[in-house]
Amino acid sequence: MASDLLKNALESIENGVADYTSGDARRVTSSLRNLYAGVLLLLKEKLRQLSPAGSNDLLLYVKYAPRLVNGQVQIVGTGRKTVDFNEIKERFDSLGLAVDWQRLEHLQRLRNSAEHHVPTAPKAVMQDAVASTFLLVADVLDEHLDLAPAKALDAAIWATMLTEARTHQEVATRCRDSRTSMSDVPNAASRAVERLVECPKCNSELVRAKSEVYGEESVFECMACGADTTLREVLPTALDRAYAFESYTAVKDGGDAPIGTCPNCYAETYSIDEDECLSCRESRPYKECATCGNDLSLDESDEPTCAYCRRLMERDD
Repeated sequence: MASDLLKNALESIENGVADYTSGDARRVTSSLRNLYAGVLLLLKEKLRQLSPAGSNDLLLYVKYAPRLVNGQVQIVGTGRKTVDFNEIKERFDSLGLAVDWQRLEHLQRLRNSAEHHVPTAPKAVMQDAVASTFLLVADVLDEHLDLAPAKALDAAIWATMLTEARTHQEVATRCRDSRTSMSDVPNAASRAVERLVECPKCNSELVRAKSEVYGEESVFECMACGADTTLREVLPTALDRAYAFESYTAVKDGGDAPIGTCPNCYAETYSIDEDECLSCRESRPYKECATCGNDLSLDESDEPTCAYCRRLMERDD
């Protein structure tokens, strides 16, 4: 018998798709909110199922506490606050459970964008969201909850999700092919450009390259809202997504992040490994300290001397 949590998850997803198929632009925000909430509830259902018996669904709750049960200490979930997106991700990662987090983050951004701005192309943005949800739902139901999506969801709702996902995938493939075919893309930017570009106006992934050659002013067109953007506008977010794990590891271990601020164009697109900006393609103005000869860090490279030597010269003055 399905739990109340699972029922709520499936109902939320079905309501989200129903909002979408209504054709009422005013229901876009409601649809996105329901779709996103439904996927989170499915993930919570997995944590509920994995919680030890008698633990009050331990893995669902932010807080937990020891209880003495039949003379033995048992950890149980307490309070009313359940885990949010980041906490769900942390627990899934700790348990070694794989989920397409990038796609879920994309759905989250679409939801946030709709709640704070009026969508410029509700139909296209919603199609993007429904397709993303379709893939997430299929993965979680099948891989984590051992349920067939076609049986768990209303037949008409599932048919709609299948149709929108196929249509979306056709457009997404054409967009990705256009970006992959660009020439002169540096190795450090290739994954970000080919797979992780999003429209800065509506957060859709349906972005095609209008320019054949990679460069700071290369033009991209969003097939969802129609907005034209440049490489300089889309690249920082794409790189942030591409190097998210490396950046997290660097901060945790006290090292340098793989992407920094370019001292020439000031965009967050400077590759430490390539030693050049992936947007303006310029390198550091100064690479070695003119006084001691040591390597200059990215933060120091706008002056000919390192911070240590500058302090010594200031002290002498």
